Amino acid sequence: MLTSLRLDWKERYENFKQTLLKMLEALAFSNLFLGLLIAFQVFGVFHHFYRSTPPTFPPEIKAYHISRSKGIPRIITKSRSKKVVSASRRKLASSFLTKGGAAMNNGNYSGAVQLFRQAISLDPNNQIFHSALSHALRMQSWSFEQGKIDEAFRTGSASQAWQIFETATRNDSEFFFFSTPALADHLLQQNQIASAVAILITYCRSRPKNIEMKTLLLKNYYWARQPGFLP
Repeated sequence: MLTSLRLDWKERYENFKQTLLKMLEALAFSNLFLGLLIAFQVFGVFHHFYRSTPPTFPPEIKAYHISRSKGIPRIITKSRSKKVVSASRRKLASSFLTKGGAAMNNGNYSGAVQLFRQAISLDPNNQIFHSALSHALRMQSWSFEQGKIDEAFRTGSASQAWQIFETATRNDSEFFFFSTPALADHLLQQNQIASAVAILITYCRSRPKNIEMKTLLLKNYYWARQPGFLP
């Protein structure tokens, strides 16, 4: 009986030992596979960010230089009348001003121009109406130039788009900030990352509180994290 008990315990021990060895082998194999997977991922990230010759990023990207502007275009208006305006005409003119502001918010600059002109015709002495018209004409001009830039990119003429952009910026430097978001988007779609980053750097240095543009810059140019690129 003692002998049978010894054989039974020995058999159980052998079974336990075989089971334990199989578990250790499975654990070792899974850890090896996991280690290889992590190593492969680390190598992929390292290879992507630290390869010696990136395909589209030059070693240095200089900020885009805004040409000296000729100043804000002068809006020529008719001489203002000194006649007394009735309360009803002032109220109607104010309604045109409100509608014009709504049109501006919707990007309908030509409609806003017409509404502001109607307001001025009713109350020519109101300085607010003239300022609103001046701003609407300026935005209408910018929108027209931006439309030409978009059309140039659609037809595959990036050089023509750049020429339009630089000419418009030279005439009015504020056009740079109006056009940069759309222009950067066009450039990134065409994989012209260096050119997009150049104008984004200039934009972010002049408008450091614009988080959206700063995020776009950091997303497309990891070297911008280095000191000196951002304000």
